[in-house]
Amino acid sequence: MNIFKKAYELEQENKTFALATLIETDGSTPRNDTAKMIVLSSGETFGTIGGGGLEQAVIKEALISIKNNKTKVLRYNLDGSDRDKLNMVCGGKAKVFIDVINAEPIIVLLGGGHVNYAISKYIDILNYKYIVIDNLEAMANRDRFTNAFKIINKEFTEGLKELNINDKYNFVIATRGHEFDGVCLESIIQTNASYIGMIGSKLKIKTIYDKLIEKGYEKELSKIYAPIGLDIGTETPEEIALSIISEILKVRSNKTGKSLKDII
Repeated sequence: MNIFKKAYELEQENKTFALATLIETDGSTPRNDTAKMIVLSSGETFGTIGGGGLEQAVIKEALISIKNNKTKVLRYNLDGSDRDKLNMVCGGKAKVFIDVINAEPIIVLLGGGHVNYAISKYIDILNYKYIVIDNLEAMANRDRFTNAFKIINKEFTEGLKELNINDKYNFVIATRGHEFDGVCLESIIQTNASYIGMIGSKLKIKTIYDKLIEKGYEKELSKIYAPIGLDIGTETPEEIALSIISEILKVRSNKTGKSLKDII
């Protein structure tokens, strides 16, 4: 297996993983220096650093590293004398470096209209990844969203199926109408996305919410930010975009959104 190709694929899928590298060996060991293994948070692995007790111990430590978001260097005696008491008879020593490659925050713009176009400019400044989904190529294309991580020109429900949604995802629902907005919200309301916001008037939001309540989603509606954005006084698409980005940052950082003078 080409471990670097797999790491690239995982980064393209925006997945967190640990890369374990055998950086030093002394004496008899299962593999030579530079052997690598990828460990996902699920425990799934790709590649190998030699198998057996050493590999199982490293997988265990890699999962802890992912959870704590910390790199580490591990030293093992392969004669059963160290703290892990590996059931191995190689007799050598091994040093392993575990590096955590984190999924980045990613913003999904559902709809390629004026507000989401303005949001994309702020995202560029923040150097975040973003995806645009719109069933009209004229609204979502490389000329319009030059730095998008991905552009999906499909019906919204089909486009959303292409995403591996996790807590790194933030959704801005701002399509061309309440029907598309409602479809998008229903498609993602049960995910563990960090943020789900929907643009619209109180009447439009109530109409969408009433339909979702009829379908049994009343409990899930409490986590939706609608109307979207912070109350900072907005009129233009650029001002609305700033209030939305500010709310996303507020939610992700679990801060108050108050003026600093009121909390310091």
